[in-house]
Amino acid sequence: MSQTSSQTRLDWNVYVQNRNQWTYDQFEPYRGHWVAWNLDGKSIVAHDADLSEVVRMAEAMGFSSEQVLLDHIPGPDEPDVYL
Repeated sequence: MSQTSSQTRLDWNVYVQNRNQWTYDQFEPYRGHWVAWNLDGKSIVAHDADLSEVVRMAEAMGFSSEQVLLDHIPGPDEPDVYL
């Protein structure tokens, strides 16, 4: 069963599998930003250089803290250790 944005239960295997489908180039708009992923890892629902702004944006879109995963995408001057 796939997760939707309204679900609050994380299936780590599903998240990792979907998140790993993202290509290096798809991360370009998010370099140096914090991002809020939906729990299935298929999409980024908010992003900003300021983590508190990402949280505010996700909440404004109706996502609770249990419905997103926060992550930092390395900027151009940061090592891309996991992308």
